[in-house]
Amino acid sequence: MVEIQGLLAELISGDDARAENSIPAIMELGMTAIPALRDLTRDEDVDSRWWAVRALAASPHTRTDDLIPLLSDSAPEVRAAAALALCDHPHENAIEVLIKSLADGDPLTAGLAANALVKIGSHRFQVCWRSWGWRRQAFVFWLCARCQRSAIIAPFR
Repeated sequence: MVEIQGLLAELISGDDARAENSIPAIMELGMTAIPALRDLTRDEDVDSRWWAVRALAASPHTRTDDLIPLLSDSAPEVRAAAALALCDHPHENAIEVLIKSLADGDPLTAGLAANALVKIGSHRFQVCWRSWGWRRQAFVFWLCARCQRSAIIAPFR
């Protein structure tokens, strides 16, 4: 526990180089680092939350469900980091929240959410698509057009 606390202190030190350099050591801790990183995503400091998401994105032990709640963070940079992290940890569990993120007021977050949907794959998206009514389908078409991410809806044209 002492080792992870020292590494987390480096991660949120305010020095980008030190923070980046701490990530490989945090990853070496494997699954044991995930709870501490999840806790850090609830910190009051936006930069601390952002770095926690950055480290979670780098971990092969991160579950998609660890990242989904972060798409509703109050800070746009944290939401964008979470959307980018979901590109590395794509799963159909994230489809609904990523679709909502297409309407995010931050264009970077919306675009990264679209990229994450593409990473999830058209087959999984099509399964969800078939379960939606025409109004929901039209709304998703509109959101994708707004984000200029036609790759998401290309299989449905």
